[in-house]
Amino acid sequence: MKNQKGQVTIFVIIAIIIVVIGILFFLFFPKIIATGSFNEDAPNLYLETCLETDFNNYLDTMMLQGGTLNPTFFGNYKLEKIQYLCYTSEYFTPCTNQKPLLKLNMEKELTELMQPIVDNCFDSLKESYEKKGYTVSLEKGKINTNINPEEIELIFNDYSLTRTKEDSIEYKTFSFKKNNNLFQILTFVNLIIDEEIKGDVDIIKYMENFNKFKFEFKLLDDGSNIYVLTDKLTKNKFQFAIRSNVLTNDRTYY
Repeated sequence: MKNQKGQVTIFVIIAIIIVVIGILFFLFFPKIIATGSFNEDAPNLYLETCLETDFNNYLDTMMLQGGTLNPTFFGNYKLEKIQYLCYTSEYFTPCTNQKPLLKLNMEKELTELMQPIVDNCFDSLKESYEKKGYTVSLEKGKINTNINPEEIELIFNDYSLTRTKEDSIEYKTFSFKKNNNLFQILTFVNLIIDEEIKGDVDIIKYMENFNKFKFEFKLLDDGSNIYVLTDKLTKNKFQFAIRSNVLTNDRTYY
């Protein structure tokens, strides 16, 4: 019996170790790839690899929560806090737009979230060059985020890196772009909000222009609606909450 208990204890310890290793692998593997496959002639590739996981995680979470990482005025849906983009506390009354500058707000928040990540990745890039025997001069600047029609782009302002060994090479142009149709999604979101403010939403008339999306409406107990827009090809979702004229049931459009 004691031997069996001892074996069970060993198996539990091994299982815990495996779980911990798995978590550490998930958290740090992208950074390990960036460092391990370092190409000294391609610093931008290093930065792209270093930034990608954090950027994707932030963006995905923001899209599922109404365009923000930390909703402050929200409806609860499937244990998620989803930001109200249009709201009224009255019944049978059109809502008021809560985020009239939604695109700009998302660009600003992404910039604030990614700025320390970018600086850390540049520090890591500098260390990678130094490990290869280079003397490195690094000047950090500031970033901006642009949500463009076909992509999301980080703009690196006033960043420069000079590596010196036998000769010196200066890098002043860096870029990070992510293919994403968020611009189109936000365009449609704003149309929905405008229709809600007018008193009703006629999704059908937009279907020809936005036929790449599936649209869902989830009615909450307090009369709020959760809109879910899903890209049929990429499966990317954007969710947001509205409390306006009450919908009578859940609806899905394909």
